[in-house]
Amino acid sequence: MVRTRAQEHMDRAYLDKLTQEQLQEEATKYGLSTEGNWNTLIDAIMSHLEHHGPVEELLRGASGSQQPTGTTKKLAKTLPARRESQEAADVLRQMLTAIQQQQQQLGQILQLLAEQRAEGPERQQQASVARATAESTPPRASPADEGGRRSTESWTSGSALQALAHQIPEFAGVEEDNVHSWVRRVDKVAQVHGATDAATLLAASSRLTKTARRWFDVQGDAAVESWIGLRSELIKIFDRKIPFYRSMQKIEMRKWLPAKETFDDYAIEELALMHRLDLPENDKIQLLVSGIQQLSLRATALSLTTDSLDAFLDRMRTITQGTGEGEKRSPATGQVEGQHL
Repeated sequence: MVRTRAQEHMDRAYLDKLTQEQLQEEATKYGLSTEGNWNTLIDAIMSHLEHHGPVEELLRGASGSQQPTGTTKKLAKTLPARRESQEAADVLRQMLTAIQQQQQQLGQILQLLAEQRAEGPERQQQASVARATAESTPPRASPADEGGRRSTESWTSGSALQALAHQIPEFAGVEEDNVHSWVRRVDKVAQVHGATDAATLLAASSRLTKTARRWFDVQGDAAVESWIGLRSELIKIFDRKIPFYRSMQKIEMRKWLPAKETFDDYAIEELALMHRLDLPENDKIQLLVSGIQQLSLRATALSLTTDSLDAFLDRMRTITQGTGEGEKRSPATGQVEGQHL
């Protein structure tokens, strides 16, 4: 605000008439410090007025009998109106920013839909995911929220999705697959990495193979628009109730063949057969031991005192190292290596 020299003299003349206590009251009205002597208070008030201009209170006399002029009354009414106008302008700018963000999201959706029509069915899943992400993402104005949006968008990059999908096992939808265990694994991976629903959907669907993949390719909106929807539909179709005895028969038929495989190879395949049963670790250890045909080695495995599957596998890896070497036959003679006829 530009102040004339006459206004400055008038302000100074008014302040010179006030006592130090009255000057402190004036300083308090303007939010200024009340510390200092008489001259310090006048200098502080004059400096404030140079930047902000006079207000109605400044023109009241020390005794309170002087009345404000018409110009001062008009100024006192104008200042709050200007502040309200500025606040309204700030709100309008925020609304325009939100509208622009929504328009950009709508443009992205329309572009994806156009590409879908041009390139065929393989674009359907990407368009659905983009639509679900745009609809669930509200406009953001603050820098902190913008940072969160950029973090969410980073999950759509190919490298991030590949890293996420790499930690999810394949699901074929065959009889040996346990759909409940598989979806729990997907949920856990997504939770650990803070993945969005859209990123989880893309990563999980990329791990579907064979029957499960063919089923997914013909699904409608519920299974392709969100991970929650896909999760529910997978459980509906692949939650097969296989008799316990049939699973146990397959497990018991699998024996360890030291001449053809390591103990780790046998254990991995045997544990895969147990996957549907959700057995405790101690039962899994007992079933692994039952597949060892060498009596001495089976007795050694039974003597291991551990209820931890990882600890058992680590001990057996050491115990069985080199076990199959003496039982492998020579390709030239057909005789067992290490034996003499």
